[in-house]
Amino acid sequence: MPAQVQHKDHTLLHLADLLPISDRNIFYQRTGDVTTQTFTTGTITIELATETHDIDSINDVFTWSLVDHDLTINDSGIFLLIGVGMFYRSSGAGNNNVELALQEDDGGGFVTIPGALTYVSLVAEHYGTITIPTIVRAVAGYKYRMRARRIYGADTLACSTAGCSLQAICLIGTPDS
Repeated sequence: MPAQVQHKDHTLLHLADLLPISDRNIFYQRTGDVTTQTFTTGTITIELATETHDIDSINDVFTWSLVDHDLTINDSGIFLLIGVGMFYRSSGAGNNNVELALQEDDGGGFVTIPGALTYVSLVAEHYGTITIPTIVRAVAGYKYRMRARRIYGADTLACSTAGCSLQAICLIGTPDS
């Protein structure tokens, strides 16, 4: 029978399961304000200016950068991330597609999380909303952000940041991960 080898950081994550639910209620949400970000070519980082929830009964698990518009997770764990983007045409009436991606930086630069990339078509409808849920195993210091770009069409598009949000819910891990 082969021996089972466990990494000490992965073993520590499971110790949090022994805590009462009141000590594992760790949730963060950030939304946009009334700002509108317009774009035609290139990629934009979704700017989320308002912290709406920071429920953390143990310690400061989450840090938001208003400069880089990214979320840093300060403790190791498994997290459910939910990114929401709302887009519309600010000029023109053509068909357009908008792509939204959740990206992770583990210290080597931001890359799109596998399975956390999707798009919405702005055809006859004026608005389009994208929701991306994904589960990640984060190590302390990992950063997350949302990026959008027009992948089809010629119109000027806008991101209604009031309809955008990024949520992080701790599923396993912390405190003292």
